[in-house]
Amino acid sequence: NLDRLNAVRWDLDGDAVQDTTTAADWKKYNAAFRAAAAGMGCPDSDSDSNPGPCAGYELARSLDFNDGGYPNWTPIGSAAAAFSGDFDGNNHKIANLKIAAPGASASIGLFGSASGDVLKTGLPNAQITVTGGNADTHVGALLGEKSGDALGNWSTGTVTQTGGTGGDVGGLIGYSSAGRTGASWSSATVTTDAASARAGGLGGRIGGEALVAVYATGAVTASGPESYAGGLLGEMEPLTDDGFISAYVTGPVTKTGICGGANPLYGVASGLTANAVAGLYWNAETTGYPDRPGFQQRGYASTALQTPTDYAGTIYSGWDVDVDGEGAVDDPWEFGTTSAYPKLKWDGMSVTEQTITTTARPAAMTPACAW
Repeated sequence: NLDRLNAVRWDLDGDAVQDTTTAADWKKYNAAFRAAAAGMGCPDSDSDSNPGPCAGYELARSLDFNDGGYPNWTPIGSAAAAFSGDFDGNNHKIANLKIAAPGASASIGLFGSASGDVLKTGLPNAQITVTGGNADTHVGALLGEKSGDALGNWSTGTVTQTGGTGGDVGGLIGYSSAGRTGASWSSATVTTDAASARAGGLGGRIGGEALVAVYATGAVTASGPESYAGGLLGEMEPLTDDGFISAYVTGPVTKTGICGGANPLYGVASGLTANAVAGLYWNAETTGYPDRPGFQQRGYASTALQTPTDYAGTIYSGWDVDVDGEGAVDDPWEFGTTSAYPKLKWDGMSVTEQTITTTARPAAMTPACAW
């Protein structure tokens, strides 16, 4: 339930031993797990030096913040004390998350900061609003910032930053410094008017080990001076290992205000190599950007993206990728029968939940700085 989700903040390493020692937190933590189901938790745990077998949390069912009690969620974990356990959503949903908070030097999302893995969690209709920002502002529906793996996650709703100078704002993840990001998608609308901010449909700023099998369909808008907008990422930093492969974008991307820039895939990037970046596509009709080939990055018409029904012999021939880094391809994509965008089916993800709609970008909404 929501009380148990909230109690995660008092045991950030997920070993079933409370981290904090204040009496008030002890009461809240233990009250959340009152009448726990048989077998829940780690009965062998009695201290952080003898933690027992637990290393995180699993969702047993979907949750909904509209059920009450948490009208303005406080993110779990911070830059000073990150969530270090693992969180497995088991392909359940946490609906109607709402956060309204100051953005300066803050990491904001369901998890503010996480060094552990966050897996298979859906966030329908997340509503994230931050006011202000600086270089240490990281905002995403699921993760403000992360250094662990984020696999099999998704979000819908809105992520908005108003005011400030700086910030990484993404539909799912604000900032990733390490770890894999894969088999994930977002249709969230992402907006920032902060100066020098990075806004992306999936991630604000992402670097690290690999970014594989992802897509974004929401509108992305950056209007502050020297800000950047990307349909998938606001900024892509150098990636290692598997690189950045198999991704597409359909949502409109808009940049206004002086300087900065916009791109259908990523607003600004560094460390690009042909071997590390492959199979990246955007809808040339709906994003507002015509085809401009480079490093296996292409803009295609809707029919070209929707027609293939398999990997072999199509534009998706390189898309059967290794999502989890275990050394074998995972067949993460479902192509349907015909006239459908690819959807993700990795490790039990629901294909039916992925309703992909596109709206053509108005001709008047042109980037202020040419890409």
